Amino acid sequence: MDGGLEIHGNLNIRGAIDKLNTTGKKILLVVDDENRLIGTITDGDIRRAILRGISLDDTVDKVMNTSPKVLKYPWNKKDALRLFRKHGISRIPVVDDEGRVIDLLFLEDFVDGEESKEKIDIPVVIMAGGKGTRLDPFTKILPKPLIPVGDKPILQIIMDRFYKQGFSRFILTLGYKAEIIKLWVDDADLPYDVKWVVEDKPLGTAGSLRQVVEEFGLKGSFIVSNCDILVDVDFTKAVEFHQKHEADATIIGYLLQNRLPYGVIETDGPYFTGMREKPYIDSLINTGIYVVNAETVYRHIEKDETVDMPEVLDRIRENGGKVAVYPHHGEFFDVGQWEFYKETLRKLGY
Repeated sequence: MDGGLEIHGNLNIRGAIDKLNTTGKKILLVVDDENRLIGTITDGDIRRAILRGISLDDTVDKVMNTSPKVLKYPWNKKDALRLFRKHGISRIPVVDDEGRVIDLLFLEDFVDGEESKEKIDIPVVIMAGGKGTRLDPFTKILPKPLIPVGDKPILQIIMDRFYKQGFSRFILTLGYKAEIIKLWVDDADLPYDVKWVVEDKPLGTAGSLRQVVEEFGLKGSFIVSNCDILVDVDFTKAVEFHQKHEADATIIGYLLQNRLPYGVIETDGPYFTGMREKPYIDSLINTGIYVVNAETVYRHIEKDETVDMPEVLDRIRENGGKVAVYPHHGEFFDVGQWEFYKETLRKLGY
C-alpha cells in the first residue's frame, strides 16, 4: 500500500490538508494504535468542514467519515468494481477480519482513464482579452495567454488540464492582441475544439459572457476561467456541486492559510490575557474561476455592457439568486503578476 496515508484522529485538519496535498491520493486513512481503520478523510470531507466553519486547528476525528466503504481481505476484482460503481467512489480500503488496514484500492487501477473519467459536456470559457499590464514589459510583445510556463503558453496548460478531466470545448474571449492568439490557436494542432469571440471594446471580466452565450447558443451551466490561474480542482465535481445547490453562479474559492510572523496579544480591556504565537489567519480567496448558468448571464449582464464578475455576483444576490462557494485546498498558482509568475516557475521546476 502507498505509504504515508495513515493518520491518527488527533491530527488537526490543517495537518490533514498538508498530507492530502503532499500525497495527491485524495484520501487519508484514520487508524488507531493497532492500525485498525476508524475513518477516512477526503477532499470532500475537508470541503464540508470549511463550509461549516470548523476551525482547521480542530482534530480530524470531528470531520472524518466514520463509516467508509471497505473490502475484506481476500477480495476480488468483481466485488471491487461493484463497490466502486454502486457508491460512486474512487478509493476503497482493504481490511482484515479485525479491521486492520492492509491495502488501498484505486479506481484508476481497475479501469482505463476514459472509463473512469466522469464526462460532462459543457464548455469552458477562458477570459483571454486583457492587456496583462501587471506583466509589463513581457505583454507589450506577447498577449498574457501566450506567456510561457516551461515549454507551453499558460493558455495551453490551462486547456490541457481541463482536457485531461474530459472537457473538450473551449471558447476564448479575446481583445488585446487577439490576432496573435488566433494565429497561435490555428497553428497549434490542439486535440480539442477552440473557438472565440472578440470584444469590440474592453468589457471587463464578465461583460463578454453575454456575447458568448448569444453567439454560441449556450444553455445550462458552463465554466468561466481567467487565463492566468492554475488549480488542480476536479471540475466535474465542482459542476455537480453547483447543480446540487441550484446555484446561479458558483465561485471556486481557494483556502489561503496565512501564518502571521508575530505573536498576537489577546486582551480584556486594558489587561493582557494571553498570547497566540504566530497564528494562522485562514481565508477563502477568489480564484477567478466560476461555474455559471447561461440563463444567469441573460438576466444579469446587458449586451455590450462593461462589467466585472464581482458586480455580477452582487446583482445575482440582490435579485434573490444563489451564489455558492466551492472551496479548494490544493494546488493554486497565479501567474498574473511578476512575483507570482516567478514563484510558479520555481514550484513547477522550470
